[in-house]
Amino acid sequence: MGNSLRAKIMTGVVALLVLFAIALTITLYFVKDSGEEVRGIAEYHVPIMANINALDVYTYELEILAHDMSAQLRVMDPNKIQHHLARAKELEEIINRLFAEAIDLCEKGSNDARNDMEDRLLMAKLFGSLKNLNEQTMGFVKAATQTVDLGSKGKAAEAQASFLKMEEYSNLDPIYEKTRQASNKLILDSTSETASNIFTIIWTNLGIFAVAGILGLFVFLIITGRMQTAFHRLTVAFHKTADGELTDPLPITSKDEIGELTDSFNQMVGQLKSKEKLREAFGQFLDPRIVANIVDN
Repeated sequence: MGNSLRAKIMTGVVALLVLFAIALTITLYFVKDSGEEVRGIAEYHVPIMANINALDVYTYELEILAHDMSAQLRVMDPNKIQHHLARAKELEEIINRLFAEAIDLCEKGSNDARNDMEDRLLMAKLFGSLKNLNEQTMGFVKAATQTVDLGSKGKAAEAQASFLKMEEYSNLDPIYEKTRQASNKLILDSTSETASNIFTIIWTNLGIFAVAGILGLFVFLIITGRMQTAFHRLTVAFHKTADGELTDPLPITSKDEIGELTDSFNQMVGQLKSKEKLREAFGQFLDPRIVANIVDN
């Protein structure tokens, strides 16, 4: 700690700044960690859930197209038949793309350190589930597109027979439901955990700043307390000296301006005591006015 009052005050200010800087650093670390979790949710969790939900919708649409081509072929408008054929091919491409994206996201997410271990394990399970579901869905897609293709060629009987074969894939509905629930659980658990972490950050931040504030106040009280004690002791001694009571030398507890002032006061009191002794020594032999004149000069 410096010798001057300015240095001591500056030391206190710097100590406060350091304490709050530490608090801010800890807060930023927690915020960065939560930010990584949010980025992981946006990059993996949300797209995976969106793709799985979309797969459920598009496979259902493909099933409706196949049903129309097998049950209503004789009364369908030729333009509508061609539209169904084009849409079926488009849906096949979309379904393949969605599966590829979802499987790739699950694989990358399960290896990304930004995701916590529980999320990575869930993504690894989803990766396996989606690969199996993809294989089964491709059989369903093949049967559906075959039904639409046969219908577009006017082969009503073959189209109906092909559509009936699609019943083999009726077990896909509960599998899709289970997969969708798994993806929903993944994102719900992650968002709940992130929200909990944010609340933890808020309360931890308040606690850290409270501790920093208390420590800062403690440092402030130590510095100002020592200064106040020295000033008070010096003030009391000045009042006693002014009333004619010469005190004992005051302790010099610091090397700052207060310490220098205390040293000067002690020297002044020492000189006053010396003069008082001279008055006592010569006052009984000489006129007090003469003694006072000699002592003062």
